[in-house]
Formats: sequence, structure tokens, C-alpha cells
Amino acid sequence: MHMLRAFFLIGLFCFMARPCYGLEITFKQTANVDAIAITLGDIADFDTQSETARALATKTVAQAGQPGQDISLDAAPLIQQLTRSEEALPSDILWSGAASIKVHRNGITIGPDKIQALLDEYFASHSSDLPAADIRYIVDSLPIPFVLPTGELKSEIFPSDPNIIGSSRFSLIFTVDGKVRKNMSLPGHFEAMAPVAVATVQMVKGTLLDPKNVTMATKDITQFKSPCLNPSDLAGKILTKTIKAGAVIELSSVQAPPLIKKGQVVKIVFNQGNIFLSTQGIAKADGAKDEMIKVQNINSNKILHCRVSAAGLVEVAL
Repeated sequence: MHMLRAFFLIGLFCFMARPCYGLEITFKQTANVDAIAITLGDIADFDTQSETARALATKTVAQAGQPGQDISLDAAPLIQQLTRSEEALPSDILWSGAASIKVHRNGITIGPDKIQALLDEYFASHSSDLPAADIRYIVDSLPIPFVLPTGELKSEIFPSDPNIIGSSRFSLIFTVDGKVRKNMSLPGHFEAMAPVAVATVQMVKGTLLDPKNVTMATKDITQFKSPCLNPSDLAGKILTKTIKAGAVIELSSVQAPPLIKKGQVVKIVFNQGNIFLSTQGIAKADGAKDEMIKVQNINSNKILHCRVSAAGLVEVAL
């Protein structure tokens, strides 16, 4: 009984002799931060939410690495740094926890998939400026993923050609919280698949196009200067060059048939306000509707510049 009491008294004495700490700060083994400045509150826990604890939590103790990178901090030098600061620390702080803290700086990862999605969104928002086709921009060399700081991420895309479809590269600018963080250029090429008019048989220059000799086939329209996407645009047109079977019919290779032939006698009219005059002339060239041709006045032999209005009829150009 006496022995048991002795052990109890020794234990009570040891308990009363332990130092009493007002604040315990425990370093974490790992921590994640968004900003470049690492505070004590980022890497340590406090056993109380006193004013002292809240103030200490805001103290900057180190600089983080680049977004997405890790750094290691030793606790001992940090404690010395805080202890030696001009602001006197309470003497009853107990420091505990990990001797080394691994700090990871958070970031926004941008990779090829994200960039392709941004390009697709850009093309969708500019669909009214693009041909009706299944459009893809193929980047020649995919960028290696990179990490940007956390924050409000925005991006802008600029084509090398205002017509977009003719662009051979796109510039991308990334901003975070309004500050430019990345500027990159993406060289590449377009692929735009769409149905276009194709000749089913060989047709020589001057042929009046017949719907039976034209079909629609899906082609990459970036390979052609002026492919015909609507077969109705060919109605009543004639070829200005010979087309082989299977060849794409371009709009630059067709024209409306002439309403007036070279050497034809035509009626010349002059109509302005209340003045209306007419005479005859001789066409000096073939002319389709609304084309400008030279016409020789039969009475005066003067050459006039006239607009073709209808078959056998021209108007004097003012």
C-alpha cells in the first residue's frame, strides 16, 4: 500500500513539473499552396485560434516553386527565422511536427487536349465566317503540357489570316487574373471536309453544264481555290476550261453564257432621270449579264462602255 502511494506521488509530481505551453504549432509533412508566398499557416497547424495564432499564421516564411512544382522546407531554420524577427514571439510556444515539409504549388495544367478544345470553341464561335464544312485545324507539333498559376484563366486566339480558313498558324495568349502568363504560336494546317460539285464525265471548254453530268462528293475544300458547294450555283453556266471526269468543278472555271455575242447588233439605251435615248451599236466582245463591254455606236462610230442588261440590250455606263 505504501509502495502504491509512492508511485502515485511521483507521477503527480512529474505531471505538475511539465512545462505549460500557451500555443502549440505543429508542422505538416505536406502542404499545398496557390500563391508564391508561403505562410506559416500554409505549412503548420495551431492548437488554438487565439489572436497570436491568427497573426502568426499570416507570416511569410518562404517562396514557393513554379506552378506544379514541389520544394522542401526544413522546420528548424524557419523557427530560427521567426524567433529572430523584429517581432517578439511569445515564450510559451511549443514547436512540433515534421522536421521537413514538402510544399506543392498548385497550378492549372494546359495540354494538347485543352488547346484543341480551345481551337474548336473558337471555330464554333466563328462559324458564320467559315464554310459549311467539317473543319479541323491540325497542329504540326503538339505543345508539351505546361502549368499556369491558379486564378481566373482566360485565353485569346488570333489567326494569321483574317479569313481564318487560310491561316497557317494561330497565336494563343493565356492570362491569369488579367496578367499574361503564356504566349504561344501553333503552326499547322486546316482540313475542311464538305460535299463539292464533281464532274461525272469529261467536259470540254464551252460546255453548258447539265445536272446529269455533275454529282456531289466529300472533299477537303482547303485543297481548292473556289470549290462549288451548292450545285444550284452551276445552273445555266458554261465551262471556261476542260474538266476531266472526277475533277472538282470550281466556280472560277464557270461563267454565265453570254447574252450578247461579239459583232452582234444591239440596242443601246441611255436612261437618266427624265432623259431616255436609244440607238444601235455593234458589240465588240461577248458579254454576260451585268458585264461591261465595249459597243460601237453605228451612227457616230464612237466606242461606248456599256453594261449588258439583257439579250441584245446594253445600257450606257455613266
